[in-house]
Amino acid sequence: MTKREKALWLQEYYKNYSLKWYLENDARLNAMFRKVYHRYMTDLNARASKAQLSHIEDLGKRMREVYEDVYGTNFDSDCRLDRAETNRKVQAIRSMWVVAPA
Repeated sequence: MTKREKALWLQEYYKNYSLKWYLENDARLNAMFRKVYHRYMTDLNARASKAQLSHIEDLGKRMREVYEDVYGTNFDSDCRLDRAETNRKVQAIRSMWVVAPA
């Protein structure tokens, strides 16, 4: 990124100081940009991870519900008794619990 792009990014995502203020000291600009951009990316990744985890948990819940509806038994109990057979059963009904991406 150019100095100007960094300054504009900081104005938008950090504080709306004047462009001149950001650009008058290269060391300050780079240090601020590094710090704020790192914080921004960390937060963005954390939100993405939470969304992925939520999706995985919803998928697991849906799989357990469909498994119980189809086979009439609890997935976790069956898994403790015969994991390989339970996995085969789950894959056989996969189309019923996996939601296609939009």
